[in-house]
Amino acid sequence: MQFCDTHIHLQDIKTDLNEFIKTAKSLGINRFITVCATESDWKKAAAIAAAYPKSVTPAFAVHPWYTKQAQTDWEKRLEKMLNEYPKALIGECGFDLLKNQDLKTQAEVFDIHLQLAKKYHRPLLIHAVKAEMLLAAYWQKMPEKFIIHSFNGNGQILEKTIKYGGYVSLNAKILNKKNADEILRFIPAEHLLFESDAPYQTRVEDIIGLCKRIAAAQGKSVENLAQIVYANSIEVLK
Repeated sequence: MQFCDTHIHLQDIKTDLNEFIKTAKSLGINRFITVCATESDWKKAAAIAAAYPKSVTPAFAVHPWYTKQAQTDWEKRLEKMLNEYPKALIGECGFDLLKNQDLKTQAEVFDIHLQLAKKYHRPLLIHAVKAEMLLAAYWQKMPEKFIIHSFNGNGQILEKTIKYGGYVSLNAKILNKKNADEILRFIPAEHLLFESDAPYQTRVEDIIGLCKRIAAAQGKSVENLAQIVYANSIEVLK
């Protein structure tokens, strides 16, 4: 079985990165999308992707927690990075009303990411916390490919993501929900991705257990589900 961790902060991993990636690959996790939170992450993520060109793809953005700290003309520098790295995705960006109440700035920053994703035909990795109503204005404006990161089981977001051709990315944190199996049962495999959000939410190796749990909930073999989700990941990375 092969897996892609579609949301990880490799630049924030504190252990030896060679060993980290080697261990992950021994488990079948052989592709990674390393996402950024601030502009200071961009060059770090790019360097890691350059060091592991067959395994790591960078994603550049400004996280909604840090929109107030974004430096003047950050969007011009982001566009420059997208031109320099034609395989890069855009993320993570979006809305978070739990830790940042400045909705105006978050909306302005997200609009820029959205426009760049459409201009350069790049997948958009979206962070959405307490933001269901905010996304309502954006579903019909989404780029060709988009991902709702760390999906938490919200039925409204799942419905809209499927309707507009996006993906929901799950990490093992969702298994802590009391109704986890009920949630997992109704997520179409064709719209599903796996992530760890390491080193912050779960471990990379937890992807294996997550796949097994979803397969059981959906009545699929683990191998079949893994194959479908890996194909989704490769489609995103095209």
